[in-house]
Amino acid sequence: MMKKNKVIKINLKKFIRALVIVIGITILITFLATKSIYSYEKLKTKTIYTNKGDTLWNIALDEKENNKYYKDKNIREIVYDIKQINNMQDSIILPGETLKIYYK
Repeated sequence: MMKKNKVIKINLKKFIRALVIVIGITILITFLATKSIYSYEKLKTKTIYTNKGDTLWNIALDEKENNKYYKDKNIREIVYDIKQINNMQDSIILPGETLKIYYK
């Protein structure tokens, strides 16, 4: 008995077109996925002026409530962040001081 070899004919144009489409979709998905992962948003700062009786804790509470940047953060993190931005060694603030605060 003789075996018959089956010959598969491939339409080269259709194959190349399908390959280009698959590669294009793969590149597009990769680009969209990495764009959201590696996107860098420059932080903006605002300046606030302290009043008599202000504390970092109260300022942090106000920022958590009114500032989208601090919305989901813990109050302690916000106080720490404010101290870092303003190069503060301790939590003592005086009336009339200016503090930088990140905001969105």
